[in-house]
Amino acid sequence: MIKVGLTGGYGTGKSTVTRMFSELGAPTISADDIVHSLLSDDEQVISKVADIFGRDILIPDGAVDRKKAADIVFDDEASLASLTDILYPIVRQKITGWFDERLKEERHTAAIADVSMLIEGGALELYDRIVLVTTDSEVQRARCLAEGISPDEFTRRVRNQTPLEEKIRFADYVIDNNGILEETRKQVLEVWDKLRKLQ
Repeated sequence: MIKVGLTGGYGTGKSTVTRMFSELGAPTISADDIVHSLLSDDEQVISKVADIFGRDILIPDGAVDRKKAADIVFDDEASLASLTDILYPIVRQKITGWFDERLKEERHTAAIADVSMLIEGGALELYDRIVLVTTDSEVQRARCLAEGISPDEFTRRVRNQTPLEEKIRFADYVIDNNGILEETRKQVLEVWDKLRKLQ
């Protein structure tokens, strides 16, 4: 089984591409979903986050207010580093365990982990192949604004990510998501065929 890391930039359409791979039969996991679960349900993680950022970071049900946390960390590199120090090791462990479970099933050509900060997080060695989803910066920005993201929030988030043009050198496959969905789906199918031939 090929362990695939799928990454991109904020608003490039990673989730859409991940869903397309899933429709082709690939098991998939999302690092963002893992983070959301940790900040909502993991008492140890929530306690560590509250110790660093204060109890005001919590919503009434005891979970971390992700919007408030994002507003803090994307304005301050030290705060972002503190949060990632808590989350990244656990996310990495969960993805590794998930890959191990898929291997035991002995029926998958490839399994795909959607990880926004894959390259920034320094976990390249976990994966056999890297798929990068790209768009032009104008398309990337327009899609985020259309989803209700403010221009300021978009700028703050993007500046904490490695530029797409630099990420390309780490990628085995690049999917251009500038066009219509059918064009993207065609590229996904081509990559999927290549991954299957690696087995």
